[in-house]
Amino acid sequence: MPNQVNFCRIDDVTLGGAVAAPSNLQAEAGATTVSLSWSPPGGKAPDRYDIYRDGEQVASVTGTAYKDTGLMGSTAYQYQVQAVRGAGISQTADLTVQT
Repeated sequence: MPNQVNFCRIDDVTLGGAVAAPSNLQAEAGATTVSLSWSPPGGKAPDRYDIYRDGEQVASVTGTAYKDTGLMGSTAYQYQVQAVRGAGISQTADLTVQT
């Protein structure tokens, strides 16, 4: 019986391990907007950052800033920012902001 050899492409394998969380999450609130900014985690850069408002994802961005618009005035919002690289995701950086 011949030997069977299985192959996989290296492109199909996610390398790199754990992803560190973004740090220094800051916000600037307007009457109906919130501008977020943060510092990237150390090590290899994430592919993207997922932004959550009150537990629901509202955006994915590749930079370290996001502006949320069309919000209700005089309202508190809870934001989370999570770094994503391949199949790895970080813990969230959290911040509550009042418009």
